[in-house]
Amino acid sequence: MTKIFIKLPKWLQFTLFIMLLIIIFLSAYLIFYSLNDGKPARSSPALKEGTISASTLSPNNPIHDTNETDKKENSQKVNNNNSPIQTNAKIEETYSKILYYRASIPYWDQTAAFASFNQNVHLFNFVTVFWYTLSRDGGVRKYTYATEDPQIINFAHANGVKVFGLIANLPDEGGGWDSERVNKVISTKSARGNHIADIISLAERMNFDGISIDYEKLETYQKDNFTAFIKELAPALHEKGKLLGVAIHPKSGEGKPQEDNGSAAQDLVPISLAADQLYFMTYGEHWDESLPGPIASLSWVRNVINYALSISVPREKIFMGVPLYGLDWPKNGSSYGTAKGLTYSEVAGLINQYKPTLVVDTAEGSAHFT
Repeated sequence: MTKIFIKLPKWLQFTLFIMLLIIIFLSAYLIFYSLNDGKPARSSPALKEGTISASTLSPNNPIHDTNETDKKENSQKVNNNNSPIQTNAKIEETYSKILYYRASIPYWDQTAAFASFNQNVHLFNFVTVFWYTLSRDGGVRKYTYATEDPQIINFAHANGVKVFGLIANLPDEGGGWDSERVNKVISTKSARGNHIADIISLAERMNFDGISIDYEKLETYQKDNFTAFIKELAPALHEKGKLLGVAIHPKSGEGKPQEDNGSAAQDLVPISLAADQLYFMTYGEHWDESLPGPIASLSWVRNVINYALSISVPREKIFMGVPLYGLDWPKNGSSYGTAKGLTYSEVAGLINQYKPTLVVDTAEGSAHFT
């Protein structure tokens, strides 16, 4: 017997998503678009609005616990094909929006992500391409099976969408988030300077509008050097007309053992003053090795955002990650084993196959079934 928590079950997806937005509005987390003759202002480097961003990544493994070898094989099969983005596609008129939205295109599911982005490009202001890793020697490298497809960048730009290149400390050769390779490039001013030069070179070569730094699960002792790195990288990018986004671990305070996920290495105030966008990973309240529970209950998300606002993190820089994945905890007697990550379509498939009774917590915007 297993217990599965899902953020947005099939028949409640729209209702719960609208509920989430209403609560966000009432809590003043986000503010409205400025209007120009009845039309929303387009995105600009000087961000003025609060934001919400969709994320389908697992909190501990952005590949939904897919085996690394399988991930690379699948990616290689997919990305050897021609780009599915058609640059002559009709550019639809942008819908009236009240939020900034950011799309993410991971290399291991690039074809499907391209197709979705192509169909919904009018909804987005930014798109991030997950193509780069911080290698063991400190260099910025393309993932082995990633394809740097210029058609994505050209298509996004043609539709007024800014493109960010993401650099992660998730090793290409397998394993978890590696803090040591980050330490190699931030521990001294000289090392930071070399790393920043590599990043600037990448941004200019690929014609990116910005860079997303996704260095996760750093150690507490790295806090000062990571802050220095962000404070030095931001003006270097700005000088080239580029933006800086930083992935932020969720926390509702400082020094909380249950939030020891790398958040202690992130000094929110100085980071928020330097960076242009902050990608709060407002998911992972419960994870694969925890007891079963919601991935992102509304009260938990509220506490994370309220803490950031309470220490004067600029609300206009906050992007919230909205989880669209599930976790399946196998039950062994009276205990639970390690959960498996499930995509939204996989959860919907289980519901259609087994017809379970959904237990819905409308107050927390979460549901589960057994």
